[in-house]
Amino acid sequence: AVTALSLAFPVQNMQIGFAVGIGVGINSLLSKSLGEGNQEAANRAAGNGMILMFIVTAAFMLFGMFGVRPYYEIQSDVAETVEGGIAYTRICCLFILGSFMQIYTERLLQSTGRTMLTMVTQATGAIINIVLDPVFIFGWFGLPAMGIAGAAIATVISQFVGTALGVYYNRKKNPAITITRENIPVVAKLIDDWYRMRLEENPHADYHMEQAALKKALEKWNLLGLEGLILENDGEAIAIAIGSRLSADTFDIHFEKALNATDGTYAAINNGFARYLREKYPEVRFLNREDDLGIEGLRKAKLSYNPHHMLEKHWACLTEDCHE
Repeated sequence: AVTALSLAFPVQNMQIGFAVGIGVGINSLLSKSLGEGNQEAANRAAGNGMILMFIVTAAFMLFGMFGVRPYYEIQSDVAETVEGGIAYTRICCLFILGSFMQIYTERLLQSTGRTMLTMVTQATGAIINIVLDPVFIFGWFGLPAMGIAGAAIATVISQFVGTALGVYYNRKKNPAITITRENIPVVAKLIDDWYRMRLEENPHADYHMEQAALKKALEKWNLLGLEGLILENDGEAIAIAIGSRLSADTFDIHFEKALNATDGTYAAINNGFARYLREKYPEVRFLNREDDLGIEGLRKAKLSYNPHHMLEKHWACLTEDCHE
């Protein structure tokens, strides 16, 4: 049985590799497309990703039906190993959709900064697998003893439970909250924490002008016609985005700040704010992400969104204040 499971390991690794690769690719394209304000490209990325996932799922199901026996017969001539491996791998391949969907929903949770919920779905699936293994393998509670096939059934059930939990968290645990006058103190605290962390990293950095502009924006929120979003993780604000309507078809993103404690936070607030604006202002075609200030890293990040077009930058000053 142990030998059979070890021979099944490369097949399961391939399944996980395809699932993770597709999930990461979909999330990256969605974040980029929504950041550009390109809903058509976002829809296309999501649709193509799901089609690709179902194609790979079908390929593994076909392997489970027709390719498992040749695979094990090439690897071993021990009948117990061959038959046990076929039973285990065939079940895992025929019901691979549970594995793919669990990993996909977990990647969506990670992309929005909810890594704690990802841990919950993984831990729940693992615990259920551990509990069900002896039940199906040895035939407890009146069930027939299924041996190695029972281990596969326990694995599949745990994956589908993890998928159901991931779908629930993605639908019900939306961390994005609209900024209002009432929760501006929460935004102010996050901003103070952000600047404190940056100054600890680089005591000589000059953030005074930007910090003053942000403070003034919060004080004159309604007067300036600002809108924004707060991203939360476990009830704690981890990112904010603030902007305003620039014209009939353009929305200007003035500020985006995210704490670095959670990977993917900037992509998550970017994605969330773009989605919020698309739903509220369907007529808006462009998101203006403003100047890169000549900072190489910031310029690279902004260009990664493949902007629709770039605007020329101009300086204006009073004649008596201009210097050659």
